[in-house]
Amino acid sequence: MENTPYIVSMSPHLRGAHSIERMMRTFIIGLIPAAMMALYLFGIRSLIIMVLSMATAVIVEVVIERLTTQKLTYKDCHAILTGFVLALLLPPSVPWWIPVVGASVAIILGKMVFGGLGNYPFNPPLVAWVVVKLSWPERMSLFVEPHTHSQALTPLMALKKTPACFTPMRCVTSFWETHQALSELSVPWQCSLGQPLSCIEG
Repeated sequence: MENTPYIVSMSPHLRGAHSIERMMRTFIIGLIPAAMMALYLFGIRSLIIMVLSMATAVIVEVVIERLTTQKLTYKDCHAILTGFVLALLLPPSVPWWIPVVGASVAIILGKMVFGGLGNYPFNPPLVAWVVVKLSWPERMSLFVEPHTHSQALTPLMALKKTPACFTPMRCVTSFWETHQALSELSVPWQCSLGQPLSCIEG
């Protein structure tokens, strides 16, 4: 009886026609409209945040793989996607070192510690967002109005600051009245650099 050789490897065991590189590039293309809107609303600052975040993610991943003598995987574009998503989650007013620190955390703590792509239990950009949010809450809670550099409140921040303007009866009367109350407080309806991507801060 012949011994049949078995190959032990991690998933996926059944492979489709789409490569990792193709999927990552598709995700990146899908984020381009949000990035363009961020660039339109917040100008060159948003572009700087995106470039710093993506470049840091790629550099950190390459350095770690070099130091640990692993195969370089930067060509699969996952590090670029990680930095891209993180940049769209950051407020446009953060200093330049926040996306650098955040992207480094996303790659080191969110991805490489667990063995790289496909092995991490949590989304790397969200791991980085939680770390920078807990480390520098003031900087991560400062927002600016579109097309300006003036500080602004988000709707939930306005509710916390002036609760009298948002009574339950007023909220259920009509959406228009609530909108008017926010307009009186000069509260813009934007939450983060990537407004079209998500509004997660209050």
